[in-house]
Amino acid sequence: MPEQNQPIQANDNICAEAQRRKRNSYALLAFFTALSLLLLVCLAALQIFQNHSFVLQSQRQQTRKLYVPAKRGMLRDRHGNRLNYTVPMYSLVIRPDLIRDPRDTRRVTLEKISAVISELALYLGPDYYRFMPDREQLATHLNKRTPMPIPLWQDLDAHTMARWNSRRLDFPGTELMLSWKRQYAHPTVASQLRGYTRPGEPETPDLKDYWNANFKEPVGKSGLEYLLNPELRGSGGSELLQTDVLSFRNTVLESKPAVNGNDITLTIDLELQSLAEELYAEREYKGALVLLDAGTGELLVLASCPGFNLNASKPDSGQGAQFNRAVSGLYPPGSTIKPFMAIYALEKGLLQSERLYHCPGFLELRGGRRISCHKRQGHGSIALLEALSKSCNVFFCRLGQEMGPQGWDELADLFVFGRRLNTILYRQEAEGIAYSPQWQKKQQKSVHWTEADSAYAGIGQGKWLVTPLQMALSYAMLLTGKQMQPKLLLDEPEQQLSSCNWQPEAQNHVIAGMQACVYAPEGTGRALQIPGHNILGKTGTAEVGGGLLPHAWCVAAAPDEKPFLIGVALVENAGGGGKVAAPLLKKVMQTAIQKQ
Repeated sequence: MPEQNQPIQANDNICAEAQRRKRNSYALLAFFTALSLLLLVCLAALQIFQNHSFVLQSQRQQTRKLYVPAKRGMLRDRHGNRLNYTVPMYSLVIRPDLIRDPRDTRRVTLEKISAVISELALYLGPDYYRFMPDREQLATHLNKRTPMPIPLWQDLDAHTMARWNSRRLDFPGTELMLSWKRQYAHPTVASQLRGYTRPGEPETPDLKDYWNANFKEPVGKSGLEYLLNPELRGSGGSELLQTDVLSFRNTVLESKPAVNGNDITLTIDLELQSLAEELYAEREYKGALVLLDAGTGELLVLASCPGFNLNASKPDSGQGAQFNRAVSGLYPPGSTIKPFMAIYALEKGLLQSERLYHCPGFLELRGGRRISCHKRQGHGSIALLEALSKSCNVFFCRLGQEMGPQGWDELADLFVFGRRLNTILYRQEAEGIAYSPQWQKKQQKSVHWTEADSAYAGIGQGKWLVTPLQMALSYAMLLTGKQMQPKLLLDEPEQQLSSCNWQPEAQNHVIAGMQACVYAPEGTGRALQIPGHNILGKTGTAEVGGGLLPHAWCVAAAPDEKPFLIGVALVENAGGGGKVAAPLLKKVMQTAIQKQ
């Protein structure tokens, strides 16, 4: 029996083993089925839910967005003469994508590029060979800016471009690339006003999205170039490049053209501006000259001397060359303040035109101080017309004392002294000081206005400080009864800020005094005489102390009946206004009148 049971037991073992293997097979099948389903679910999730991110990543790997610079707008004078403008600048570049074989490694590509550059440099000459990019620079470019052309030499002249063009097929991958550079016609004229540019980052909010984010374009750094930068620079465009797997350029997928900057026309007259600056430069004078159209507010001349060369790589800053004296320079006005006092006193009834003051050559103040008249022996008995023409200090010291504190406060509010003018150069404008009790009280609350203060204020001394532009606008108000907003951009609308209806008799007395200043035998402004034209004038000599020569002032207006051209000349530390400033202003006024 035991022997008979052995085959049966063996069969049972075989069946059991078969069952176990079958169960294991099912288990493995179930495991791999579950694993397959899991993989399918993951793949489906990737395809369905993350498809967009993978597409964007793929596009980023295959495309590059490049910044295309806009052409900067032009600055020109009122007659269309170009001042600051942009010209094409051509650079020789080499494009790796036109040289390499798709099967080349970066090392092989680098060898090919180096060979072409060396051959081209030898052909162009030793200077080009000396300044060609080295292998390290080429390798850095290929690693970091692969799809971009490699710049070789910039700002090529016409001769070099012609030589390259004659044999360009011998230097595969090389081509000319256009960019822009700023040029300055008449580079020493109105340099502080016009300003200059320097290569800088484009003002594009999403510049970090561009592959050539290190691109430089002309950016305003001073003057109108800086203040008008948003209008001048325009709006850059872009190109979307398709690249291969090694990031080399293939083709342009999209292109958005750049929008060029706006051209801007100034009110400045280039001929008059140049003349004014040449006159100062010939004599090595420092100062400013302003010529204003009182009817429109247009500034025909806004000269500040010395200036600097806009084409210089590092503009000169010696002797305040970058300082705009016409709007920022502060100077005591001297005797040019006297016509303002005259019209105020006549309007208020404090003065009659025929009233006489005695001038012994000085005014005695309390404490033994004296204010001298420029005529040491004195003018004797003198009335308003003669006092204006001869610029008698004693007359106006006494008139200033009679005006009193209230009169000086009211006079300070009548004109534009002591305030900014809100021109486009407002950041450069200086306020100055309209010397009055009100100003003095703000500065030194314990100090009272005295008769001595009134006397010094009456000759434009004391704490008076004004800019040449303020002087021109104040004389426009005095002579025309209108204050126009001064403007430097021709397309700006004319804007009348205020007006004053002077009594005709009072205004005529002041005008007569300014005529006598030019045409009377002892008038201080005789150097302003222009044959065939009647000119109004007033000179000033402003003491500055410290052993320095006084500042020389001169104001002129034409024509005398309805003046609209107002000129102001200021020369620092040069002497008397009638001898120094008047001859300069005469030449500018004469040319301006001839151009009308």
